[in-house]
Amino acid sequence: MADGKRSRRNPAVAAMEAERMRTGKILVRICGKEHGLEEYEKVNFVRVVSRRYNLLIMADYLPIIGELEGDVFFRTAEREYHRENLKGYFMHKNNEFSLMLKSEGAHE
Repeated sequence: MADGKRSRRNPAVAAMEAERMRTGKILVRICGKEHGLEEYEKVNFVRVVSRRYNLLIMADYLPIIGELEGDVFFRTAEREYHRENLKGYFMHKNNEFSLMLKSEGAHE
């Protein structure tokens, strides 16, 4: 039955996931009210600096979910990105880092 379940998946999505797993790169998705959905591919690492913890998430990192009140930094081969003063929730699973923002740029 497991084989039948896998065959129903979209082949294009399965191919993208296989490529990401083979190269060990991370896909970052940020969903917020101001900019909508942003996607960054081939990310080398993600750093989460929050009130409660300081995480460095790399490819093939264990699944993690948490609340964010702080900053997120991530780097591709070409560029480093900084997002500061964020509030929301994040999840990292299967080399996909998803960040759902409640607010950004809020100072308290």
